Amino acid sequence: MSALLRPAPLLFVSHGAPSFALQTQSKAATNLQMQGKQLTGCKAIIAISPHWSTASLYINNAAQPKIVHDFYGFAPALYQLDYPAMGSTEDANMIASALRQAGIESQFDTHAAWDHGVWIPMRFLRPNGDIPVIHLSYPASWNLSQLTALGNALAALRAQGFALLMSGAISHNFADLNPNQSGSANYVERLRTKLFTLASSKTLPQLDELIKNDADFKRAHPTFEHFAPFYIALAATQTHDKAYVYQADVDYHALAMDSILWLAQDAQT
Repeated sequence: MSALLRPAPLLFVSHGAPSFALQTQSKAATNLQMQGKQLTGCKAIIAISPHWSTASLYINNAAQPKIVHDFYGFAPALYQLDYPAMGSTEDANMIASALRQAGIESQFDTHAAWDHGVWIPMRFLRPNGDIPVIHLSYPASWNLSQLTALGNALAALRAQGFALLMSGAISHNFADLNPNQSGSANYVERLRTKLFTLASSKTLPQLDELIKNDADFKRAHPTFEHFAPFYIALAATQTHDKAYVYQADVDYHALAMDSILWLAQDAQT
């Protein structure tokens, strides 16, 4: 496959609790540091996180976005962290145009700040802030068909050099978090296995079936917003993609920190 035709990488990351930003020696952090090397040479990174949730689709088109510490009650050191933010009005315009051609309307927002689901993973992926990031909102009112269409449209942008960062959670049930219990919950382990298989097979109908009927999924995701980035990511995979699963620890008994990188089959270095 010609390097000029190779799609840019696609990433799904579990961004965990905000305290993840300080866990620089964790397996999840070192995984992202390794994956970030694959982003070298990308035109920009398109990022979606559940923490910028809107009814319809918005695009942050600021040239120099700010970050927001959208959490409370954590260590004071977290509130001192920043990220050398780079946006791109030109790239945001290009993305909006491509989405419109695919039948997807969006609006611009110059004032929205990058939430922790974006800037914390980016601190590990590209600590120098050397690649522009274009933040898209999570359109919470959209159904699975609309999210599929969004993923398909973003897949086409990969061919233009836009890497995709879909930031969410493999498992996300706050009621089950327990810092005093070692190991991981059985349902989390079962769901991880199922999702890793689907990441490699890239079979969206099977993912639809799991979302609708799987008891482990329903317990891991009592609400859908933190899983939506995984769903969009699977819709953005392409025929020649190979999934590289980076397993990490399960924090607090039920918060899986795994990430997945999809690359064209000859792109792994």
